[in-house]
Amino acid sequence: MRLLGIVAIIGVLCVLALTGFVQLAKVARFHELNTLHLQATHALNELIAHPAKGVIDVQAVRSAVLRVRDQPLGCLREVGAFARAEISLLGGTELLHLCEQDVALADNALLAIAAHEAGTLDSTQMHSQLIATAATFREHSDAFIAPVAAVGQRLAWSVLIGMIAFTILAIYVVFGIVRRIGETLRQLQESNDSLAQSEGKNRQLALYDSLTGLPNRSLFLDRVNQAVAFTRRSNTSLALMFVDLDRFKDINDSRGHDAGDQLLKTISERLQSVVRSSDTVARLGGDEFAVIVGQVADRNDPVMVALRTLEAVSKPMLIDGVEHQISASIGITLCPQDGEDAATLLKNADLAMYETKAAGRNGYRFYSQQTDENVRSRMRTEQFLRSAVSAGQLLLHFHPIVDLSNGRTVGAEALLRWNHPEDGLVFPDGFITLAEETGLICEIGYWVMDDALAQCQVWRRQHPAFTMAVNVSVRQLRDPAFVDHVAALLGKYEMPAAALHLEITESLFLAGEDLALSTLHMLGELGVSLSIDDFGTGYSSFGYLRQLPFRILKIDRSFIRGVPGNPDDAAIAGAIVSMAQSLGLSVVAEGIEFDHHMTFLRGLACPFGQGYLFSMPLPAAQFDPGACYPIV
Repeated sequence: MRLLGIVAIIGVLCVLALTGFVQLAKVARFHELNTLHLQATHALNELIAHPAKGVIDVQAVRSAVLRVRDQPLGCLREVGAFARAEISLLGGTELLHLCEQDVALADNALLAIAAHEAGTLDSTQMHSQLIATAATFREHSDAFIAPVAAVGQRLAWSVLIGMIAFTILAIYVVFGIVRRIGETLRQLQESNDSLAQSEGKNRQLALYDSLTGLPNRSLFLDRVNQAVAFTRRSNTSLALMFVDLDRFKDINDSRGHDAGDQLLKTISERLQSVVRSSDTVARLGGDEFAVIVGQVADRNDPVMVALRTLEAVSKPMLIDGVEHQISASIGITLCPQDGEDAATLLKNADLAMYETKAAGRNGYRFYSQQTDENVRSRMRTEQFLRSAVSAGQLLLHFHPIVDLSNGRTVGAEALLRWNHPEDGLVFPDGFITLAEETGLICEIGYWVMDDALAQCQVWRRQHPAFTMAVNVSVRQLRDPAFVDHVAALLGKYEMPAAALHLEITESLFLAGEDLALSTLHMLGELGVSLSIDDFGTGYSSFGYLRQLPFRILKIDRSFIRGVPGNPDDAAIAGAIVSMAQSLGLSVVAEGIEFDHHMTFLRGLACPFGQGYLFSMPLPAAQFDPGACYPIV
């Protein structure tokens, strides 16, 4: 309490000092205004006493009167109701009275001038009234000096006496505290505080995530068991949700751990905002979160929470001035239907989450008996895929790229196939996502490029202008050695860099991959032709088209399928071709299956195309690099 007394006294001293300085500043301001008042009065007197050519300049006199009036009016404006009371207590009532009189005199003088201009007051009467007013102004200026000085002196003494009194009081209180507080008691208090803080910190570290402040895995599992026990007693159900952020590692790797940490904090806040206060949100580690949704009536309850979660997570967020957008994959399990202990429920939700990822991410799945079978199948596929390159099970089919002006084959796109030892020929949709998630995509991608360039070298011996298009993963672009690897392969097969077309999907721009974008610049400097695949279906950024060394746009087959009958598809395809031409880019239209597709594209002056109208993707032995197809 005494310490609070000292703080209060110090506060009062500060207020007194500040108030004193403010009031003294006002006194100084009064002096300044009075000086201006005296100067303006002198100027007014000169205009009246010595008019130019013997005639009073009415407009000049009015301006002079207004300038005289401004000074006392300024004094009155400087003084509020509280300050008036202060000045009155300090004996300064006369100051305010003089100011009010001067304002009234000035107003009367202005009225006289107005009456003269209206013809109701002759020049002699106006002149007499102005002379009297000017004389009174001078008297008031002289009378103003002494009261202002007196107020300033009283104010200074008041502040000084007040500060001395409160200083003495503060010293008295301090000595009282020193006498009453013993060293032993102080040390004991410090020891108790230290122990309490240490205990609280240890508990926080043991049970809560240090980054987000959410319950950690240990506390979450304990709360799950408590919730399960409650469901048994109350004969109710609960849902456990496993939430995993999609491609968080991409952001963490490209933007740095600080940006990743900020994203995790933002996501944790959003997750807490979509659940009830009675529910629990926890961070299990990395980019994995879990949610307990208690007292669910049916499957619709966790579905609603999952939908709110997906919406909240997917909202754009600014991190270090850069906009990021991320999605989540959610697995849901129910208690008691799927299990009645924390470990089982968490495992089931985790398995369901992996099913969501396998289905394309950014969604939710419920756990079921089929989930276990799907996970086992995924693990089996992954096991086979890890040995696919070394076992020689991968192969390439080639899809011709055709010059639409003459039907000649100008190049090919290398398309990956997997000759699975048990399932037979598997298309990329069946294993590329898994390869991305497991990191196998880099090894597979390098094999594809090596094999494609080896085949291209063979075909270029007869057709020197032949080009080869190869799809590239964002993970490959993040590899610091990727550019060197491409350069080495070009040298190995004696191919010009421009003959290699690397196709990149628009998801690269959505991720904002700084490292990957830097790799594209280096590839452009190397001379490789860069192509945006499936243009128009993803995050098309015209800024990136200007900033990055792209040479080719590939129109996605979804826009070609409906032309020319679908006006929207026709408009989009036409706009892409027109834009590419304006930017000096080449265009390849995918999905040409019918004559009317080709006729429409030729009408747009689209230079290249590929599709089943010309050929299916074929093994190298069946592919004709010199084929010429009929043009309609």
